[in-house]
Amino acid sequence: MYWHKDNWEKVKRYYFGTYIKIPECATLVYVNEVGPSHVRMKDNEGNMYEVSMNNGYNLEWTLPVNRFWFQHGANAYLLVRNPQRQYFRGFSSHNTMLYKLNGDGSLKQIDLQWEVLNSVVNKLPYSGLAQNKLQEAGFSSVAISHRVAIVKNGLLYVDNKAVGIYNSKKKKITCLPVYAPILYDIIKLDNAHSPTSGTTIEEKHE
Repeated sequence: MYWHKDNWEKVKRYYFGTYIKIPECATLVYVNEVGPSHVRMKDNEGNMYEVSMNNGYNLEWTLPVNRFWFQHGANAYLLVRNPQRQYFRGFSSHNTMLYKLNGDGSLKQIDLQWEVLNSVVNKLPYSGLAQNKLQEAGFSSVAISHRVAIVKNGLLYVDNKAVGIYNSKKKKITCLPVYAPILYDIIKLDNAHSPTSGTTIEEKHE
């Protein structure tokens, strides 16, 4: 969106009080002031950024897809955007929900946290099932694709629903039939990168 003094009220409605990504900063910034002459933003270290509305500014960044898993530290997180609040063009508590996948398999909503949201814009590559980081000490859950995450006990999530179990010793997934196609896609990618993975799927009704 092009920011200019002529549309500053729209800019305020869309961006004030939200987290966005600008090329001038490697992390998200928080938009804390919007007026007819300037927009002021700050990063999580308190550094300030200012845009002149008289000169204009072209913000090319847009919010990512409505729902996806990503990795932050030792846990997988699920980001969910509220489609009914999409007039906000940045991340805010009005349009974005964050869920943390804990080591016991519970999925708990948490408050928006700057540090966690930064992992969305500086997202790590997905590891896939065969190479997931649960083998490393300290990891409780891992995002293995944008729709799938796994807990250290083998519990598999598709989006926000626990749908099956992965047995790493037997290299077998037991899951609800409706989610099998999504997990088959994960296995195909694993086999392409690691032909010896040999994971199979057993469909099991509730």
